Amino acid sequence: RHTAKRIYDRAVAEKGYSGSYPSIRRYVSGWKREHVQGPKDGFLELRWAPGTAQVDFGNFVATIGGVRVALKLLVASFPHSNARFCMALPCERAEVFCWGLRCIFEWAGRSPRVLVLDNATEAGRMAFGKVTESRLFSQFRAHYRCESRYCNPYSGNEKGSVENAVGFLRRNLLVPVPEAGSLEELNRMLRDGCDRLNAQSANRDGRPTAQAFQEDLAGMLELPGVPFDAVRWGKAKSDKRGYVRVDGNVGFIGITDYAQHALGNIVYVDMPDQGDDVVAGEEFGAVESVKAA
Repeated sequence: RHTAKRIYDRAVAEKGYSGSYPSIRRYVSGWKREHVQGPKDGFLELRWAPGTAQVDFGNFVATIGGVRVALKLLVASFPHSNARFCMALPCERAEVFCWGLRCIFEWAGRSPRVLVLDNATEAGRMAFGKVTESRLFSQFRAHYRCESRYCNPYSGNEKGSVENAVGFLRRNLLVPVPEAGSLEELNRMLRDGCDRLNAQSANRDGRPTAQAFQEDLAGMLELPGVPFDAVRWGKAKSDKRGYVRVDGNVGFIGITDYAQHALGNIVYVDMPDQGDDVVAGEEFGAVESVKAA
């Protein structure tokens, strides 16, 4: 979906529109009144302390290296100042989620004191009043000294700031479908876009977001001296060829620990030259050791 501002920006850039923005805004407002049906839902307005962040995911499509891919948009919003930050990620796995949050914390310069989370993320969930949190995310919170708060199921109004931010950022930064050479390039584009939007935005009190965000920063925590290592450590057994399977994915780890101890001192290695063709499942080299000799 397009906002009135986005329609105006595209009309100027793509069609050479020379009219005013208020004209576009009035037209969009009138169109909505004619087409929106049914009563609007109403909610009580919540007040959020400075330093509190809400976190959620959204879905979007981008063209990366000429290939159209489905990605996840990790969004963190600060309701007090209306500051918004986002990152494109390949999935919602706990390792990727923690890495994305780490990048956003470093971008903001401090870590939130409280994280308000959706009930269906890899971080954890609340069911029947009891919170079950993933081990990795618990370690992440301990590292950054954050508190966590989980919303009730199907209660998006409990984190309305980030719910609105997901739609706002998709409409303003991801329309039309973005194109980039890599995920890193796409995230640089998103970062520039968020910085620009934050510089133009205001909070609920009408103050500039950049000014109110200083109060958020004052309520946040200093970053630790060492960044969090967002990986999950585990043990896996490889086969005789050195392949290991983790979460359905196959990787190659080289010579096994058992083989290293069994071979002893390696005296000769024969490997194919760069550019040579090899056939899957067939030998392509040799390793000789003192014990083998």
